[in-house]
Amino acid sequence: MNDQQLFNERLVVLATMHQKEKVIAPLLEQELGIKIIVPQDFNTDIFGTFTREVERPGTQIAAAKLKAEKALELTQENLAVASEGSFTPHPFVPYIYCN
Repeated sequence: MNDQQLFNERLVVLATMHQKEKVIAPLLEQELGIKIIVPQDFNTDIFGTFTREVERPGTQIAAAKLKAEKALELTQENLAVASEGSFTPHPFVPYIYCN
């Protein structure tokens, strides 16, 4: 069974804010055959901020897990994807963004 068969037509909650879904969702939808939704008014900054104004509760992986769990709780769905990173200008090619 390939990945598209496993996830085909599944609804997946993307635990994000700051419009990262514009980059992440099309890739996952195309490659996995899923439908992405983003929880309304979902504040991922409570799990830590890139600027460290809010400290992350543990590792990046732990923060991503917390985001996914909270998104599932809010939406009552059963599959979530979360990331813990930021898109910033590439250090050598500033008009290209990287994570």
